Amino acid sequence: MADRIEISALRANCIIGVDESERLAPQPVEIDIALEVDLSAAGASDDIADAVDYRSLADAVVAAVESSSYLLIEALATRIAEVCLADNTIEAVEVTLRKPGALPMADYAAAVIRRSRPTGS
Repeated sequence: MADRIEISALRANCIIGVDESERLAPQPVEIDIALEVDLSAAGASDDIADAVDYRSLADAVVAAVESSSYLLIEALATRIAEVCLADNTIEAVEVTLRKPGALPMADYAAAVIRRSRPTGS
């Protein structure tokens, strides 16, 4: 599939981290999402009914992130992928989850994962 919808630098706050100090208050995270989806129907019809509602998807991702409490960015990135794949029109998703300030000598630490819908789904 060559078609993609991308959401860049989606921001949310959540409890994330293994250190006790990281679990005291929500921290900012930044999320990039690339959705593999067939865009031909929406491109031909110019009808929202044929398109992925990426605003609702972004809202669902932010809600899932802000209500979460994971130790690892890998686990949170996996949860974000699950939220995206709940839309049956999305064939695959790549999630980049950045945690600013995770390392004092770097801008951020990040996990990048790719998940696909199982064949036959």
